Amino acid sequence: MVAATLAIHLLLAYVLDREFDHGVRAAEEAERSHQVRAALMDVLSVHRDVETGQRGYLLTGDPEFLQPYREARGVAEGTLRTLDGRLERGSPLASGVARLRELSRAKLDFADRTVALKAAGRPARARAAVASGRGKALMDAIRAQVAAMDRLERARLADRTAEEFRAHERTRTLSFLLLAGMAAMLTAAAVAIARAWDQRRRLHTRLRDAAARQQAILDSTTDAIISLNPSGSIESLNRAARAMFGYREDELLRRDVSVLFEIAPERGRAMSFADRLGLGEAGGGRTIDITGRRSDGAAVPTEVAVSPMALPSGVHAVAVVRDATERHRVDRLKREFISTVSHELRTPLTSIAGSLGLLAGGAAGPLPPRADRLVAIAHANSERLVRLVNDILDIEKIEAGEAQFDMRPVPLADLLGRTVEANGGYAQGFGVRLELAPVDDAAHVLGDPDRLTQVFTNLLSNAVKFSPAGGVVIVMASALDGCWRVSVSDQGPGIPEAFQPRLFDKFTQADGSDTRAKGGSGLGLSIVREIVARHGGRVSFDTAEGHGTTFHVDLPRADEPARPAASAAPLPRVLHVEDDVDMTRVVASALEGRAALTPAHSLRRARELVAAERFDLVILDIGLADGSGLDLLDACGRSAPVIVFTAQEAGAELAHRARVVLVKSRASIGRLVAAVDDALGLPKEAA
Repeated sequence: MVAATLAIHLLLAYVLDREFDHGVRAAEEAERSHQVRAALMDVLSVHRDVETGQRGYLLTGDPEFLQPYREARGVAEGTLRTLDGRLERGSPLASGVARLRELSRAKLDFADRTVALKAAGRPARARAAVASGRGKALMDAIRAQVAAMDRLERARLADRTAEEFRAHERTRTLSFLLLAGMAAMLTAAAVAIARAWDQRRRLHTRLRDAAARQQAILDSTTDAIISLNPSGSIESLNRAARAMFGYREDELLRRDVSVLFEIAPERGRAMSFADRLGLGEAGGGRTIDITGRRSDGAAVPTEVAVSPMALPSGVHAVAVVRDATERHRVDRLKREFISTVSHELRTPLTSIAGSLGLLAGGAAGPLPPRADRLVAIAHANSERLVRLVNDILDIEKIEAGEAQFDMRPVPLADLLGRTVEANGGYAQGFGVRLELAPVDDAAHVLGDPDRLTQVFTNLLSNAVKFSPAGGVVIVMASALDGCWRVSVSDQGPGIPEAFQPRLFDKFTQADGSDTRAKGGSGLGLSIVREIVARHGGRVSFDTAEGHGTTFHVDLPRADEPARPAASAAPLPRVLHVEDDVDMTRVVASALEGRAALTPAHSLRRARELVAAERFDLVILDIGLADGSGLDLLDACGRSAPVIVFTAQEAGAELAHRARVVLVKSRASIGRLVAAVDDALGLPKEAA
């Protein structure tokens, strides 16, 4: 009995061990099969990316399409080697891999040839090669070969699974026969099996609960959460995202993220979405404002934070989107409140400052010395309050886009000379001397003279306040590539390192009693940054604690105004209907010398100009602050050709109503210039 029991134990152990080995082999086989099929999909995906980059470059000539093309081209052979390495010896798929390699070489050679033709300036031959259908045939052959190998691998795995299942059934039968003679061992085995199944059930329950908890957390948050695959397509989204953009989940899955935002990623790179937002791969957690588009076409202001998510399949991205409508409403109310209060303060403060100035100037007769000192103090402080109110109004108007800029070529020598002369008395009050280095007479910048005077006045007053008595503030202009740099240097204490990141924030000043004693609203540098940004320039600074600070203002160059020749033909007149002032300036700069651009920043102003004047061409935006440009399209189209240049996705019907329809996020300024040249019959601009 003991011997029989021992023999049955050994036999049962052998049977169970073999079953375990079968299970391990089955799991290994399933994993290997999954890897083979995944490698097949990688091969197909790489060749799709090659074809997408090739077609994009051939269609648009945009070199940016070559980036995903080259990336895919560089890993094509590697994916085939990976696939080959995952096949077991003697696999029936080996011949298929060889065939795939032949097709891949042919496809890549064809793509390289067409790209080379396009890059060499032979687009006709490139298009002819594509039109021959050779590339499509090769891609179809690759798809067919991948599909055939995938079916073969699935069939082989199914056969192996069935074989393992039959072996499992035989083992189970043998086990039952053995256990039939051993009731005690059967009971023990039953208990062990019951425990194993219970553990598995608990594990599945925990996994199911964890998944449900995670989904509940995602669905309960008020922020939209969207995950993107490496190609920029939407992989998943939560309930808040569906509600925010008005789509069903099945309407967005696998679609490009450009359907939701005006800034779309470059084809083939999800993280380019973050790059365009100024976040980059290290920018996770920082938010930026961007306009979203609902399913009904309505714009929705949003805050977006994009973070990278490195996975074996590539760098995915997670976008957290928050509806900024309420914040914008609160900001608008805040601006309106500040504007109202400031306007209500301006009139009485101006009256008070004027009255005190008259008293200090002797308009009411001589004052006793003590009264004269008190009036002087009151006058100085009232003027300080007036400057504070003006600064608040200026910064709010600039940020709200309500400030008007009279852009024209401005001679730097005259501008800086007048500004330094006007601030000389202020500097003398601090015992500081202003010095202007010689400025090239040919130095002209494109800007508003009054606004630029405000910029340099703020920088000079700031430098004077922080310069020691007897110090010198030096102003100089130097030429840079495409711009002129104006530098204002002082001999003050420098900017503390801890304060430098907040230097241009509103209502901020460096800490310390000495700094606070200088006075000021903390708005001067913020105003400087905003005005310079509206001019298409930038502000920077160099500083060292104890050795002074130099502020640099870089402004776009402008050609020195010249009198046109008497015989010169007038330039074609172009009406640009666009509520974005910066965009108007960019287009005007691009068309300078080719057309005379008349801007209209509202629908009302555009209607007035169309009714009163004649134009050779109209560049029309659709989304305007006071209405839709579509309302103006028919009226413009009757008198001049119309180029629609808009941030909105244009429907097919719009193409029949305008000469050209260009979407800003997809069409470059160069493409717009080419469309204008074509519409006006102008010679093509050199590349």
